[in-house]
Amino acid sequence: MDGAKIKRIREMKGKTQEEVAEKLNLTAQAYGRMERGETSINTERLEKIAEALEVSVEDIYRFDDRKFMISGSNNNGEANENAFNFNLNIYESDKAIDILKETIINQQEEIKYLHKQLEKLTDLLLKK
Repeated sequence: MDGAKIKRIREMKGKTQEEVAEKLNLTAQAYGRMERGETSINTERLEKIAEALEVSVEDIYRFDDRKFMISGSNNNGEANENAFNFNLNIYESDKAIDILKETIINQQEEIKYLHKQLEKLTDLLLKK
């Protein structure tokens, strides 16, 4: 299990290591070692972490912040199968807003890169 995923979800939920550790009856240091990947996380522990973070174990496994969305639908109201839906009250966490801004910036950079690649491909096709 990737502890970085757990850390990112915890941050998005606006929880501290201390808060999660307390729910797990661990010290913050012991919990921090799990997030850093220094301690392995067995299935039972993962279930307790998911409960403490108010997500499912499946949510943790599937979590990919590059596909993070606040809502579970697109502009047409249809479910977006390619995006991970993660319920989060952004008003509870300034950190979540910062993470979303960072994600948007990264996606904008990726879009610029893809546009350049598309232009190159278009030029190659038009030359033939």
